[in-house]
Amino acid sequence: MNFRFDNDRFLRLTESQSAVERSYGLTVARNLLRRINLIQNVTDSRELFGAAGRFHELAGDRKGVFAFDLSGNQRLTVRFEDQRKMVVIIGVEDYH
Repeated sequence: MNFRFDNDRFLRLTESQSAVERSYGLTVARNLLRRINLIQNVTDSRELFGAAGRFHELAGDRKGVFAFDLSGNQRLTVRFEDQRKMVVIIGVEDYH
């Protein structure tokens, strides 16, 4: 599946496991890198909905943004473009 990062800073951060661990801690870092690897390897966006991490669409003014659970309140947020053929990785956030 095609994907891209919403910003270069987050892309650079995820290129180093140690940098991700320093920024988010071991548990979130491991889950974050697993979810990004999943996004890179699926062939269809529908595969994300059955994957680990409770992939779900957000509600209200965040409709159209989707999230994977990472740990606690931390979520990896993404959105789709090009009729769900492109995943745009937004970043890690606690929107609760």
